[in-house]
Amino acid sequence: MKKKFRLSEITKREQIGQAVARLDAMFKAATAAKDSKTALQAQRELNRLLDLYTGPGRSESGGEEVTDLRRQLDLIAGHLLPLKLADEGYPVEEHARLAAEFIRTAKR
Repeated sequence: MKKKFRLSEITKREQIGQAVARLDAMFKAATAAKDSKTALQAQRELNRLLDLYTGPGRSESGGEEVTDLRRQLDLIAGHLLPLKLADEGYPVEEHARLAAEFIRTAKR
């Protein structure tokens, strides 16, 4: 059975792919220039982006918390994105900000 992806998931995956490619290029350029400080910064950012710092040291409940938070964020996005207050490619935070602004303006 094929897994269906929402447009926001596809956009996020594309953005992560682009960020990984850019960080990789930055790391290679810094290494070639013998700029270890920049290379290390690029590697740290790549590790953070790919969530490589989470490992066996984290408790399982922490993982469940993250899963719950992601589920909640997906539910929030499910309510906000259909309002079409902003392009679907914008972060959920921007959709929430615009929705709040709309509500504040409507109450005046």
